[in-house]
Amino acid sequence: MRWRKAPVPAASLAEAGPVGITMDGTDLLVGSYEGRLWAIEDLCSHAACAFTEDGEVDGTAAICDCHGSEFDVFTGEVLEPPAQDPIRTFQVRDEGGLVMVLV
Repeated sequence: MRWRKAPVPAASLAEAGPVGITMDGTDLLVGSYEGRLWAIEDLCSHAACAFTEDGEVDGTAAICDCHGSEFDVFTGEVLEPPAQDPIRTFQVRDEGGLVMVLV
């Protein structure tokens, strides 16, 4: 694993909301909440629906619209079933306005 520059500036995440990107063959959803960056795999652990296609983010919760599962975007933990397993999260940081993700 290594730190990779995401193709989105940190400032745009605060203004426009989360964006879907692909890094090293992994689809991610990257966003910001109250100035804190987060990155999750763009895949619900329950039914493998992509949050970018069948979901939304409300505060710190990634919500899968396929069956209503909710996950914490910082920890990946399940907030609302039917999902039983957490989602994959990634370390992310702001380096001079650039979003860097450990993938």
